Amino acid sequence: TPASNALKLWSIYQYVMTMILLLFMFYNFGNISFDNLLLYGLVVFIGIYGYTTLMDRKKHAVIVEGIRVALALTILFYFDDWFGLNAYTPYGIYIVAFYYLSTIIGAVYFTYFEKLDVVSTEIVV
Repeated sequence: TPASNALKLWSIYQYVMTMILLLFMFYNFGNISFDNLLLYGLVVFIGIYGYTTLMDRKKHAVIVEGIRVALALTILFYFDDWFGLNAYTPYGIYIVAFYYLSTIIGAVYFTYFEKLDVVSTEIVV
């Protein structure tokens, strides 16, 4: 699948943020209940599926990202925390909310606004 440099950078951003979320989960593994670990894992799984779908330029990537953002924001507002992140930083909820809101903005942009014209093997944006 052809990808612009912007989409490649976006994919790296998503990968790094996914790794940070996973490392945070592993670091707090003993402090998070089993049910919440499953919920956390679901959000991460949907995220990986969402950004790999976006990398494949599938139109339903926006729907997947929308589901992930809705689930993540519901968790944030219901618990007023991201699985204990506020114990480490008072801005934890805002950092996580910004990340999830940026994912839906990125998904909409790369799905509907970035158009690629492939000429030979060169990508023109």
